[in-house]
Amino acid sequence: MCLNIEMKQFINERNHKETIMKIVTITLNPAIDLHLYTETFIKDAENFAFAHERNAGGKGLNVSRALAAGGYGSDAYVFLGKDNAAEFEALLGDEKSNYTFVYYDGEVRENTTIHQKDGAETRIGMDCVGSSEAALVRFEAGLSDICGEGDIVV
Repeated sequence: MCLNIEMKQFINERNHKETIMKIVTITLNPAIDLHLYTETFIKDAENFAFAHERNAGGKGLNVSRALAAGGYGSDAYVFLGKDNAAEFEALLGDEKSNYTFVYYDGEVRENTTIHQKDGAETRIGMDCVGSSEAALVRFEAGLSDICGEGDIVV
């Protein structure tokens, strides 16, 4: 992953002031991603994968990963369905970002991507985010608690 040169300069300039700011990333719609790798994919036929991988994803998490790759820390604030949260958290493994999870009743969405050798991809996503307004209010309140003046929220 690549951290934009301007972003690096901005972070460095901000951190040279009196107070060190914090970067907080927000992931409201995380996903468990299953990637299947095939020679070809034929509709209405049995297809076989020669490799697969599962990982935890989401826009805010990707920003935290890019920051970490560039040598910068961040706090990742993630809205997570309880039903499959344990799998999602296990897939994060030993990533170095600091994660805070706010749980809601429901499950993290799951996506399947079929990658063909020729570069073609087929994506199938599950739309299963079912959070309540109360859970979103709790998420917002928690975010207010962890952010301070001068912090960057992405």
